Amino acid sequence: MKEKLNILILGQNGFIGKNVFSFFKKKKFNLLKYSKKKEILDLVKKTDVIINCAGSNKENFYKNNVFFLKKILNKISNKKIYFIQISSLSIYAYNLNSAKNINQITEQSIKKPISIYGKSKLSAENEIQKFKSNKNFNYTILRIGSIEDKENKNRFLTALRKIIRLNFFIYLDNKETILNILNLNKLNKILYLSLTSKFFYNNIFNLCENISLKKFLLRNSKYSYFFYINITNKIIINFILNSLSKIFNLEKNKLNYLFLKNFYSNKKINTILKRYNKLI
Repeated sequence: MKEKLNILILGQNGFIGKNVFSFFKKKKFNLLKYSKKKEILDLVKKTDVIINCAGSNKENFYKNNVFFLKKILNKISNKKIYFIQISSLSIYAYNLNSAKNINQITEQSIKKPISIYGKSKLSAENEIQKFKSNKNFNYTILRIGSIEDKENKNRFLTALRKIIRLNFFIYLDNKETILNILNLNKLNKILYLSLTSKFFYNNIFNLCENISLKKFLLRNSKYSYFFYINITNKIIINFILNSLSKIFNLEKNKLNYLFLKNFYSNKKINTILKRYNKLI
């Protein structure tokens, strides 16, 4: 199977795409390379699998995340192809102010993205699902949160790691915070499995570890314990948030991640990874 498949990984120069490309290269898959974006449309005719890791989260959201995707789908025509879309958990809505309890969000939950990035990712998903009318077309959509990897330049996670080095943390009345992250190695394993099993065909998965803030701190600390205090006074909390945003050059709304209690259902992820271990 590995020798026969021509795989086109979109976004080969991006953080996720570069790592996915490297992973599949080590597995001896036949990967199609390109140096310029305009070469991609010609390569579509030669490919059996497209893994779309591309997508801007800074600017030109719809141009990169939707319009170019539509050009690729139009090139597929009636060709037999398997399309894997790396989407985002940002397609779901959340209300920070009313999140008093931990809320479970499944693949069937309401999609009401707040950010332009989330809206563009949802539009991309809709384009892929509409294209399913082509009987030779199969897809898998993987909705992921932030990738946990030391090379990832995610500013929020980078700031957290810097704080962790102090082995001291101030909880801002946020002990129940859930970080919706995914280890990069786990994503690669799931992508590998998706090429070996029709279990993934025309399915959507929320992929994240739903790790608590406390567990994340311990997991990334050099020590087996962590010193902390818990602050509940809103005035002090607001002062600390303002200070952190200046110190780490972060927009204050980025720090909202410290208070989220949304639990994105990932009941399938461990089952999927068990299959990988058996296969390897």
